[in-house]
Amino acid sequence: MEPESSFQPDVITSGLYQEIINEYKDRLNEFKVIDASDGSKVRELTITEEYSVAHARFPTNTAPHMLVDTSETYVCVKGRGILHIGDETVEISKGSVVTVPPGEKQWFEVRESSDCYLFVSPPYDPEKDINV
Repeated sequence: MEPESSFQPDVITSGLYQEIINEYKDRLNEFKVIDASDGSKVRELTITEEYSVAHARFPTNTAPHMLVDTSETYVCVKGRGILHIGDETVEISKGSVVTVPPGEKQWFEVRESSDCYLFVSPPYDPEKDINV
């Protein structure tokens, strides 16, 4: 079952969120770097209780991790990579929408630039993110 959400992926990749990225991409050093448990470096450019727009710099492969009691939805606004969810592999690029179910092991694999801009719902919460 897909979680209920108030966002529209086509709006995210073509409008407001692209404007947020354009506004902040040359000022990334102004944002706090979050050292996520999977080894990625994340800067949340804007954040609400429901979502964040984030710049993520991934190592070649992130550490496998999972969210215990919540699903996680990614919308790729810019960048490319491979998201492993359990035994499945999903290539992501601009416009990709992927939901990871609660408790499912996930990790990113990067083959090109390690920089991605993602819409993430819910926003990163280190207390719910567990390495596996």
